[in-house]
Amino acid sequence: MSFFRWMRTKLLKIICTGLLALIALPLLPVNAQEQRGGCSISPALAIPKINQRCSTSGRSRHSNSGSAGRSSGANAFSRSSGPQGGKLSAPWLELPSLPLFGLGVGPVFQLSPSDSNVYGLRVNMGYGTNEEVWGLDVGIINSTTSAYGLQIGGWNKTETFFGIQPGLVNSTTSTYGSQLGVWNYTERISGLQVALFNSAASATGLQLGGWNAAGEVLGLQLGGVNEAGDVAGFQLSLWNEAKKVSGLQLGLLTPGVGLGLLPSLWNEAGQASGQIGVRNVAGYAYFFQIGAANTATAAAYGFQISPFYNRASALYGIQLGAVNVVTGSLNGLQIGLLNFSRGRGGLSFSPLINIGF
Repeated sequence: MSFFRWMRTKLLKIICTGLLALIALPLLPVNAQEQRGGCSISPALAIPKINQRCSTSGRSRHSNSGSAGRSSGANAFSRSSGPQGGKLSAPWLELPSLPLFGLGVGPVFQLSPSDSNVYGLRVNMGYGTNEEVWGLDVGIINSTTSAYGLQIGGWNKTETFFGIQPGLVNSTTSTYGSQLGVWNYTERISGLQVALFNSAASATGLQLGGWNAAGEVLGLQLGGVNEAGDVAGFQLSLWNEAKKVSGLQLGLLTPGVGLGLLPSLWNEAGQASGQIGVRNVAGYAYFFQIGAANTATAAAYGFQISPFYNRASALYGIQLGAVNVVTGSLNGLQIGLLNFSRGRGGLSFSPLINIGF
């Protein structure tokens, strides 16, 4: 089952459950002690201003019943003035177990308590925090433990998120879906990150931004600058940097370790399985290096092809260029105008061709 089909099924269940709760709400039993002067307060609702009006109304209709009645009305007002008893500092609303709407301007003043869940719509005019939000979450600062659906805000802060996060700043522990913002941060993402700055400890999918940074990348990094520890996939930018690449790096400057093809103006890698550029540098060069100048600081296994200059500490293959230099062991063939072998194998200097085994 796809993610979107699973999400649609969950939302339908939540909506049906909420409608049943709203239908059953008027049928709930009313406590006799909560009836004052003909006013009935549902046990699922505790609204201080409504309780205040009911208590005042009860006292006015029974004003002739003596001091006992007045005392009873005052006690009723005290007991029903809020969930804390006698505090009218802020309106309070306790919704049923499945609130379909949440409204908050801060952690102290919001319709649903911070340790509750919201199913449907939450609007945060300032700051709102809940355990879980299922549906649409809109606000300046949105804070949840888990969110499922669409979260739109200035700052979206969620531990686990499933869906789409458009915001100026998106901060999550785990993301399954999309983050769209100016700055996106997550420890783990499976999906899409689009921002000026993207940061992830582990990214599976696509990072698209001005600056992309990830510990591990399984997929694509497209941006002005790409940084990664291990890449299994594709990096495309002006500057690509990775410790280890199993795939393709394409950019103006590409330092790192490549186990794939690295076409660029300048390529630098600890290990490279194919480099194409103006300047190619690798510790261990496997398969080929093609450029204006090629250097293998440890060893070259395969081909070094340049119209100007090839250099390798040890060569196990072929050098083809105007000037070819091997500083260590020559185990192969040098073809060029000037060929030098300063270690074992071949002649120390030979024009046109030099062979060593």
